[in-house]
Amino acid sequence: MDAVAIGMIGSFFILSAWLYEAFRTIKRGDHLDAKFTGFYIIGLSILTYYSLLIDSMPFVVLNGIILVITIVELDMSLRHKAKKKRSVNAQIKTKGSRRRR
Repeated sequence: MDAVAIGMIGSFFILSAWLYEAFRTIKRGDHLDAKFTGFYIIGLSILTYYSLLIDSMPFVVLNGIILVITIVELDMSLRHKAKKKRSVNAQIKTKGSRRRR
């Protein structure tokens, strides 16, 4: 077995674990910390670029796909926070308007 095949097999296992965890996190309704995720995205972007520079396709694919998953998770997290904030603000306004009567 050549080095690229071994790299692809390892990448497959890492990617499978990431996909499983991402879907589990989304299903539970949990979300990542936005600051942590931002730094993680920067790191993954640099690693993906480095993988391109050294012409290592297994790592380009692995880091690229994890980068996309992480960006989607960050987007979902930010949308969830915004939705939650709007919901809380709406509840506060509703309670405030009841008191005035």
